[in-house]
Amino acid sequence: MAKNFETEIRKVYGTEYVKVFLKNTFFIEDVKMKLSELKSVSKVNTTESQSENNPSLTLTVYHKRVFGVQEMKKEVDGFLENYFKGAATTPPQTTIKETQDFLAEYTPSQKLFNEAIDKYKQGTYLRNVLDDMRLALEIFLKEILNNQKSLENQLSEIGNFQKDKGKSQEFINMFKQLLDYYAKYQNKYVKHDDAVKSSEMDFVIELTTLFMRNFK
Repeated sequence: MAKNFETEIRKVYGTEYVKVFLKNTFFIEDVKMKLSELKSVSKVNTTESQSENNPSLTLTVYHKRVFGVQEMKKEVDGFLENYFKGAATTPPQTTIKETQDFLAEYTPSQKLFNEAIDKYKQGTYLRNVLDDMRLALEIFLKEILNNQKSLENQLSEIGNFQKDKGKSQEFINMFKQLLDYYAKYQNKYVKHDDAVKSSEMDFVIELTTLFMRNFK
């Protein structure tokens, strides 16, 4: 299968960086923006190429001090593989940031949520992303509802909580049914890494954030 990108490590005046070549430069600004959000990336520059063998525009990616260039290249490659599989790389950053801020009062849940987002941005350990998202939600609900029940056993407690908050019965029923399907999906795919579909991950992440933020 033809590749949509290539990357290589280069070094100029003692500074190492990763050069990204895209087959179709139409995507370059979107890719640049999303690469800049990766954990290991310090900055991304668009560079005009003078070589006839290269695309007219390339990306130059620099790593943060605490990461090596090889670590960054691995993260960049993982991101690009996912990007060109047709999978959106992360939900909107405003949604992620709002959820992270909201979870500041729920530290154990926030830690797992942040780890899941980092893994997803790297394009690796998709099964662990699902596992971390599920556990972050489960721990969050235990704190909110003041019990030690598993995710599957929280449905009635959630219904009572939402009823006390004045939610309609139709909304409560919809919420509980979605959460039930969410738990069943997790149970099926979290045990089988090769069965996880990257194209479904955005939806699972966004659904997790919606579940959590509904308890504001």
